[in-house]
Amino acid sequence: MGRPSNAQLQIFALVQFVYGLSSLLNLFSTCSVLTGNSICQPTEIYLLSCIGLVLVFVAVAFSVLTTIAYDDWAKKRRLAFVAMHCVSAQLAGAVLAGSAVMGGIMPKGVHIAEIAVQLALFLILATAVWGGGDGGGGAESSVLIAGRVRGGIGINPKTFNVLFALLMVASIFINSDVMTYDMVLGQAVADSITDTAKFWWSAYGVYVFELFLLYGFGVTYGTHDDNDFLTGLAVVFTAGELLQTYWFEPLLTEQYVKNVLISSCVIIGIGILAMAVYRNKRHRDYESLVGLVR
Repeated sequence: MGRPSNAQLQIFALVQFVYGLSSLLNLFSTCSVLTGNSICQPTEIYLLSCIGLVLVFVAVAFSVLTTIAYDDWAKKRRLAFVAMHCVSAQLAGAVLAGSAVMGGIMPKGVHIAEIAVQLALFLILATAVWGGGDGGGGAESSVLIAGRVRGGIGINPKTFNVLFALLMVASIFINSDVMTYDMVLGQAVADSITDTAKFWWSAYGVYVFELFLLYGFGVTYGTHDDNDFLTGLAVVFTAGELLQTYWFEPLLTEQYVKNVLISSCVIIGIGILAMAVYRNKRHRDYESLVGLVR
């Protein structure tokens, strides 16, 4: 147990992707498997789909960031540490969901399996974080110095990622204490919402917290390439969230759909602007360097 391997983080990303994609598209009747009901309510499918979208996003982000930091052991160790926090949050959520035999929302077998998977992921990532030593690469290989968050702020991906991370924090409070069921689903649907749907509504904030951790890593330890990638992924994620909203539009209130449309367009526009300005500057710097060499 020394240096963190790419396999440890890629296994984490793969599990997140499989669980996320199956939840997003309700593949293999994921909703029915998790609830033990042969037929799920539309609100349950919608909220599980929202969680699935976040998990797919998290999986792609960790997989690509691991690839970018292929030989940077210190960065991968820090990334594994962030992944451990994500698994810890998911493990807590699984425990709180509870087994049906104890009044929870999940069938006993599924509940045991989910906790076992999360614990296994935690231990796999722990070998990267708690492995000890530097794997023979010298003391400097196991230490990654955090950069100042204020450093490099401007019209660029890093600034966008700072704002996106703060937006994730705000959305946790909004989802938990400001937005009500009837504001999103309408009064008629809100009155008949199930306990499972209520739990997934609350659990969504846990998965959003993973996004905050991910972008916190980007702005404190990430390189310019890391932040550029995370900004592009945020734009894609926001576009996916917009498409998801329109897919479930019959279930949602008209005002909520309008709010998602406006906020999504603003986020996508700012993200594209940040990437365009940064890449244009990088291209000019490259041309200047080539001119000097010649």
